[in-house]
Amino acid sequence: MNGLVHAAAEKTTRFRRRLCCNANRLRQMPPIPTPWRRSCLARTRRFSACAAASIPERRNGTPILAAMSIDPHLLRRQPAFAALSAAERRVLAAAASFRLLEAGEVAFRQGEPANELRLVLSGRIKLMQTSWTDDPVILRIAHPGELLELGRSMRPGRHDATAGALCGASLAVWPMQAWHGLLREMPAIMTGLAQLLAQELSEAQGRLVEIASLDVPRRIAHAVLRLVDQAGREEAAGTRIDFPLSRQDLAALTGTTLHNVSRILTGWERRGVIAGGRRTLLVRDIPALMELATAP
Repeated sequence: MNGLVHAAAEKTTRFRRRLCCNANRLRQMPPIPTPWRRSCLARTRRFSACAAASIPERRNGTPILAAMSIDPHLLRRQPAFAALSAAERRVLAAAASFRLLEAGEVAFRQGEPANELRLVLSGRIKLMQTSWTDDPVILRIAHPGELLELGRSMRPGRHDATAGALCGASLAVWPMQAWHGLLREMPAIMTGLAQLLAQELSEAQGRLVEIASLDVPRRIAHAVLRLVDQAGREEAAGTRIDFPLSRQDLAALTGTTLHNVSRILTGWERRGVIAGGRRTLLVRDIPALMELATAP
């Protein structure tokens, strides 16, 4: 146990030093997106544009499933599919269907049989579990280009979480039986899936270290900084998180209460670090937020 605590402390210290270095660099730079953030935004725009070009209609409020007609080159940008040939990507795309979700709509629920694999093409999906006290806990937010419940892509079972759309979203959907057939025909997919699983595990461990070693204000600051990098949209007044995010969602994402989130964000608004609104968040001073994330 002491070894785990020591490792967690070392990881937190390294992360704090990295954020401090970033804050110092940002003070000396004009307020423009970092190259890494520009890359994330460009990837999101590519996925959203390709998905929007092929979104099916709804009939009587029900999403229509249709043969997926996205450009197979879209799949080449996915780590899981990067090693596939053009012909294999066409087969993969042809086996999928489109599904539309409205804001607040649920793609699947915790405990239901996992009969399909889903890739986010546009929008944002929150993956939630019910805690021992029946409170929702957000495990992560899936962004365009990410697979929902990646672990289910390699073994059957039931959903470990509930997936709900934070905003209008579109998904590529593979029936699980067809997906397992594709894995047998295209074993190169397995290498990419293993890399994605390793990345998700690393991110989950990082959040666990935050919950175990940081107080609530610093946990919230870290969460907001991640969302800025993943879904930040530059505006004249700052960087806006580009999807609806309630204070309750932020509480469920950081393992705290709505009261704590409201109190902390109100204090940051008064200091000019952020500007809030109903289900919206604008970061006005990223260096100041980094200092809050690394404060002793």
